[in-house]
Amino acid sequence: MGKGINDRFPFHIIFISLFPILAFYAHNLTEIQFLASFRLIFIILVAMFVLFGFVWLLLRDIRKTGYVVSLFMLLFLSYGHVYGFIKEVTVFGYLIGRHRFLIVVYFVFFIIGMRWLKNQQDLAKLTRNINCFGFILFLIPILQIIYLEFRFRTSNVLSNPSYDTISVDQNIADYHDIYYIIPDSYTRDDTMLSFYEYDNTPFLDALKERGFYIARCSQSNYSYTDVAMASSYNLNYIQEIYFAKDSIGLAKLGRDNLVRAILTNVGYKIVAFDNGYRPTQWYDADVYYSYRTDTGGYISRGLTEFESMFLKTTAGRILLDIDSVARKDIIKIAKNDPMRDRYEYIKYTLDKLTTVPSIMGPKFVYIHIQLPHAPYIFSQSGDFIPEPQPHIPGYRDQVIFINDQILKFVDKILSVSEREPIIIIQGDHGGQETKGFSGGVHILNAYYLPDGGDVGLYSTISPVNTFRLIFNTYFGTNYEYLPDISYRSIGEDLFNFEVIANTRTDCSP
Repeated sequence: MGKGINDRFPFHIIFISLFPILAFYAHNLTEIQFLASFRLIFIILVAMFVLFGFVWLLLRDIRKTGYVVSLFMLLFLSYGHVYGFIKEVTVFGYLIGRHRFLIVVYFVFFIIGMRWLKNQQDLAKLTRNINCFGFILFLIPILQIIYLEFRFRTSNVLSNPSYDTISVDQNIADYHDIYYIIPDSYTRDDTMLSFYEYDNTPFLDALKERGFYIARCSQSNYSYTDVAMASSYNLNYIQEIYFAKDSIGLAKLGRDNLVRAILTNVGYKIVAFDNGYRPTQWYDADVYYSYRTDTGGYISRGLTEFESMFLKTTAGRILLDIDSVARKDIIKIAKNDPMRDRYEYIKYTLDKLTTVPSIMGPKFVYIHIQLPHAPYIFSQSGDFIPEPQPHIPGYRDQVIFINDQILKFVDKILSVSEREPIIIIQGDHGGQETKGFSGGVHILNAYYLPDGGDVGLYSTISPVNTFRLIFNTYFGTNYEYLPDISYRSIGEDLFNFEVIANTRTDCSP
């Protein structure tokens, strides 16, 4: 950037305006893709240039206009962060984390900034200095995003990526299609009955009638999705294969895993769905169903969950918290729209499921559905509930709905498959609310294994052994079964584990 134009034009209005959204995305990069931030970037830039035009009409000086706009954008876009930091703080017995106080403080800062501008004699130097400051500020999240994306896409996270060799002499037409269905947070029937007050026996009986084996004493190996899925797909415990202990590598470990490598090696087509949660997205699958891509969801829908979260980090937080005539509409936009967006995301997946069995095989189909996981926005019949229900009735209703969807999908698979498929229906972990009740590790674990494949099953089998069994039975490998151990992450540290014992009576290996 030449010195002359750097002195004359306030490029900092762009840098300072984009810094908050880029920093916010960098902080959430492991959970969402960059596409989620595009609409916000566009809206912020449009708002900034509209404000710039309005202020310029008043001041008729491009440097002063740039300074005023950057000051306003910095204050507006930082408000929610500051409020969140001080809202529980008391000084001399007074709670200072109130909008009535913080708004005054921000107004005072704005007035001070304007008076300071009035005393500046060298506006060219001021513009140059703020341009440099803004560029450095802008560069920080950009470099962070580039670094994290590079690690997410290229790093080799497995400490031992080798796997048993599978013979490819077998006719590819003889391979079974494999369906791996993950209803998120689907807990075991005993916990469902004692904690959620729902008898899930009719659903389990319906699966049994269709030929499923129910591992009635099964537990997940971990209590959080990221760790649990990375472990399942790599046929081992995380402690044995991954030592970096950060979420970036863990997400990559869940996508670039041994199950995919093994099945791709013998000619399987990989089919996956975009469920909105990056650690469980296989966007490089051979067939990838994406709600955002297929429906233009980032353009035509209301606020997404990511956008609603970002709104709370800005001065928009005031509109969410203070009673006003417009508050009802703001609440709808900030809270109900993201719930509707989530609902449509899940419904898209469920609607597309019926098309999957017709894809030419052999295929491995990975379906991770965000049900019965909170928020509880599905009724028993699948209608949208704009105000999420309380935990117990909400979870119960979503279980009833997803049970019906799973049985319909299973019937579709069994009716159209030329050769009997392998079907695994497995919770990634237990119900969110049961972490103190059962460690959050009690799960549904059901298997449809043709050609006598179910002889190796047992009541306590856990996900870490699922594909060891599948590969040994159908592909001639010799994986040893691992001990079925369940770990709960302590607090928010995914890698700080404690063992959760299996306390269900009458459970034998």
